[in-house]
Amino acid sequence: MEAKAILETPMTDSYPTNALIEQYGGTRVVAVAMEKGGVGKSTVAILLAIRAAMGLIPEVKKRILVMDFDDQQNTSRALLKMEPIAGHKAFMAPVHPDFDPSFEGHREWGGRSNSVDLYYGNPVLPYPSSVSDRLDVLPSDGAMLKAFSDAAKRGSKTLLEQIHEEIGNWIKQPDVQSEYDLIICDCPPGANLITIPVLRACTHLIVPTVPEIFGMDGIGKMMADIEDQNRSREVPIEFIGVLPNQVQRYNEHTVGLEKMRNHPQFGKYVMPFEFHRLKGFLQTSLPLYEQPVARRKDSDKRAEKEIDIFLKWVRHKMYGAPWKSPKQRSSSKSSAPENVGQGVA
Repeated sequence: MEAKAILETPMTDSYPTNALIEQYGGTRVVAVAMEKGGVGKSTVAILLAIRAAMGLIPEVKKRILVMDFDDQQNTSRALLKMEPIAGHKAFMAPVHPDFDPSFEGHREWGGRSNSVDLYYGNPVLPYPSSVSDRLDVLPSDGAMLKAFSDAAKRGSKTLLEQIHEEIGNWIKQPDVQSEYDLIICDCPPGANLITIPVLRACTHLIVPTVPEIFGMDGIGKMMADIEDQNRSREVPIEFIGVLPNQVQRYNEHTVGLEKMRNHPQFGKYVMPFEFHRLKGFLQTSLPLYEQPVARRKDSDKRAEKEIDIFLKWVRHKMYGAPWKSPKQRSSSKSSAPENVGQGVA
């Protein structure tokens, strides 16, 4: 994507439909969202993005863009070297490598870009990630997201409707669609003025959760949010599914998985496999840990197997690729270590 040009231009559970494919010229926009925090949304978004960039989703031919809307900034820090803000816990995006202060439009821009710019209709220029030369990042700005949310709550209904359409309008730009055929959005917890525009714009949705009582409550609320957003959409959200994540070997999770899969409202949407708490390569291979290259060899073999099954499911739901149900051990018989995280939560 040419920097100067950008700056001058201010649910269903079925297979992909023609209307969905045509919505953004074939570009898939995947939101990773859940009402409850701490369920691994950022981990799932990062895994999906990196594996697509590694060529493990062969239907993705172009570049991959990750858009971080979570003020915790875990995804931004994992894929991009963010700069600390003095006196704050939040981080800000670095000066963009394409920033040229001698160019008049760039001087007005200032050289930094983040996801909040989408809500204001400001110029947006994603950053190249050091993790892969096929991966770009539009980082989060924690302080600006909170300020925007507070301001939007006081806005008029017309202003809110305009905000809801900004993300979709940006993706509809021909130069965005020609650059990316997969865009992944990491959402904050809950349905709020940050998340709702993403749900309004996305084509597909993944809902990670932990098989516990509060996680199941969050799924019910998420399903209601999806139904509500579909009323305002021309094309319903394609639901990739509910992903049981961070599953451990003890009775509460075993019972929770069974209840999730048999739930009358959302049981049919639960993916036919789960992620256990296994060590993936995230902890040792991303800018957050000052390592420049994603190294698959650093992963636990069982984690790799689970990720590969997940990718096959995503390809099946997004592109109609063949799907064969995996023979995955039940969590009640799992030998997965219970004290090892899978990366950025």
